Amino acid sequence: MTTYVSWWSRRRDSNASWTSSDNSFTCLVLRVCANSSQFLPSTLRGRIESELGDSAKELGVRYQAAANTLSNAIRPGAGGLVQVQQHFLDAIWLKNEAEVIDAWHALATAVRVAQEIGQSMASAWE
Repeated sequence: MTTYVSWWSRRRDSNASWTSSDNSFTCLVLRVCANSSQFLPSTLRGRIESELGDSAKELGVRYQAAANTLSNAIRPGAGGLVQVQQHFLDAIWLKNEAEVIDAWHALATAVRVAQEIGQSMASAWE
């Protein structure tokens, strides 16, 4: 929650410098929103669609696309554990969209990023 509050307060600061970890956290927030859009109760779905002027499905697709664009700019392992988490949520979103093969690739990316972090940590201890 502390990370989220800090991220939220800096989001409009044009002078703030954003790190790979910050960008990974942005992806994580977008992916949480995308995944959440897939499971909205009908009463909340109607309210959100009315207030935001778009279908929950389309909002989820847009959040996912934005996360993909930003995520592609982050070097594997540079975003830390949050980068692994956001890639895992990418796999979950794809699975829920019945994109099973793409979900497997996204899961493999999450594993690869985790391995990069592990290798970086092992090198730091040497």
